[in-house]
Amino acid sequence: MSLVTWGFGVINNMLVMGLTNVNVKIHYEGEKTVELPLPEEIGEAYKKIVGERQLSHHYPAWRACDLIGHKFDTIRWITPEEVIYVTLEQFIPIPLNDYVRQMLYEITATYLTEAFYHLQDGEIEEAKQNVTRCMEVMSMVIDYFKKPQYTVTNDIRLYPDQTKYSHDLTIYTRE
Repeated sequence: MSLVTWGFGVINNMLVMGLTNVNVKIHYEGEKTVELPLPEEIGEAYKKIVGERQLSHHYPAWRACDLIGHKFDTIRWITPEEVIYVTLEQFIPIPLNDYVRQMLYEITATYLTEAFYHLQDGEIEEAKQNVTRCMEVMSMVIDYFKKPQYTVTNDIRLYPDQTKYSHDLTIYTRE
């Protein structure tokens, strides 16, 4: 048995790579269908994709940014189609909180708007590359600023045939 598990002990520990006590702090799932064609002005286009300044008008990409950046008031406007579980904890140090949240807003607005412009032009691969790059840049920012005991998984998926995207966010600790 130890030869099979290579020192992990019981087979279950090997299967979960030692994450037997994952403590989920936030889990969010949401999706948004975007109506094409988009306006030519990028400022108007991103409002159709990620939302407007008011918290009540945020769509999944910005709602996930709200949760990462401790803007928990956004929970008030969760729709029945969205899934959320939240414990109110600080993942980003307080002095940097607003700054990090604003960076994440800008990253998602820029990359997702570009992705839907590509989708509108029939450039599906370029649109998917923009979404992938969006996740990479978000992860870089989050990993740099978050407290070390937290792990953040951030997944944005593009559905070109339905002109929609989904955003899944999970923040957890390993205890």
